[in-house]
This record gives sequence, structure tokens and C-alpha cells, in this order.
Amino acid sequence: MAQLPFGMHRSTFSLFLSAIVVLSLVFYHIHQLRVEIGMVHYRIFASLRDLETKAVVADQYLEQRVADNLRRVQNSQLEREKEIIQNKALAAAEQKIMEKIRELAGSFDNKKRNSELNALAFVKDYVHNFITNEIPIDVKKWFTLVSKQAHQICTLNYEDPVLIKYIREQLLIQPSAKQAPSQPKKGNYSDEITELLGILKNKTNGTFVEIGNHFNRSLILETDFSWSGMLIEKDPDNVKDLLDKNRKSWIAPTCISRKATPELVILVEFF
Repeated sequence: MAQLPFGMHRSTFSLFLSAIVVLSLVFYHIHQLRVEIGMVHYRIFASLRDLETKAVVADQYLEQRVADNLRRVQNSQLEREKEIIQNKALAAAEQKIMEKIRELAGSFDNKKRNSELNALAFVKDYVHNFITNEIPIDVKKWFTLVSKQAHQICTLNYEDPVLIKYIREQLLIQPSAKQAPSQPKKGNYSDEITELLGILKNKTNGTFVEIGNHFNRSLILETDFSWSGMLIEKDPDNVKDLLDKNRKSWIAPTCISRKATPELVILVEFF
């Protein structure tokens, strides 16, 4: 039998080559399998990341839905509490009026009694309309109190820091910007304004407190004489009018209490 160099037989050499080829194929398939396993791991990892991202988005969506639902529930509760306050105020006012009617029924002669009864009936209707009418949206936030908040405020002394903070942060309306044009601008002086200016001797840069601002008598002091001050007005429509006029003074959308503590009252105007 022929021999190859180094003394190796041909058949042995063939077996050796075959073994090398087989091992090469085995290593190749092992490498391919590792590559495929790596791709599977990558796809699994990518799928997990995608699921994690979707889970985060789903959590955020659920949190937003919960917050929206909670906000709707709170708004609904505020509306119900406001309605309860209105109903209680209306019932209390009607009760006092009916008590007065019964008192008058036994105290006056027929003619005077009928006149008083008609007046009280008008007051009763006006109170009902005032309480149930919609407050202008521009000033609604300053005239809306929930029952719990109203009760807490009415128990505070006028020097209480909590009350002072409430007035400063939630009640007072800041003056309009100086560059905002006042409406109306400088104009005609009524007899009352002329008399007032005579008393003040046309003083400039003064400070005033005006209680009740239906006629805006202090507006001339702002526009023509550079005054500023405090406008105390309890009627929502008049407060809106003050804002529309761009008044340069602080506005307190409330009334003056007769006591050392705040109080809730029903206000009736006959004009």
C-alpha cells in the first residue's frame, strides 16, 4: 500500500480529512445556532421593552382618566353644595318675610296692611330672583362659596391671620394695569362730582374708600386727579362693571359687616 509522506497511510489520511470536515461543519452549525439564539434573545428583549413602554403609556392614560373623573366628581359636588346654600338662603329669607307678614297681619289697619303686604311680596319675589339668577361668569369665582368654607370663614375674628390671608389671596381683585385705558375716559362732571371736587379742593394723588359703586363717583378722582383706593361692592353686576371700566383701585367684592366677624347676608336692591 502506498504511503504518504511522514509515514501516514492514504486511508488514515482520508479519515483524518473527513474528521476535520465533520468538525468544521459541527462548529459552523454551532455558530449558526448561537447566532439564531442571539436573534431570539434580541427579539424577546425588544418585545419586553415594547411591552414596558405600552404599560407606561397605559398607566399614564389610566392616571389621566382617574384624575378627570375625580375632577368631574369634585365639580359636581361643588355645584350641589352651591345649590344647597342657595336653597337654605332662600328658605331663610322667605321664612323671615312670612314671619313679618304674619306680624303685620295682626298689627295694622287694612289699608296700611295691604300696602305693607304688597311691598313684602315684592321683596320676596326679588330675593328669590336674586338668589337663583346666574352670576356673571367673569366674577363668579368671587361670589361662590361652598358650605364648609362659608361656615369656617364666618367663625373667624376680623384680626385672624387666616381671614386676612383669605381676603388678600382669594377675595381682593387687583387694580387694572396702568396702561389699560379707563372707561369712560376724562369727561363730564356731574353736580355731585363738582361739589365733591370743591370739598377736596382738586387735591391730587389721594386715597379713597368707596362703599357701593353703582354710580362710580370716584372714577373721576382716578382718571383726572391720580387717586387710588378701595372699591367695596357687593353686587356681582356692579363688580363686572368695575372690571369693564378698568378701574385702577383695589376691588373688594363684598359688603361691610356690622360685627367683628364675617357674616352671610341677603342683599336686596330696589333699582
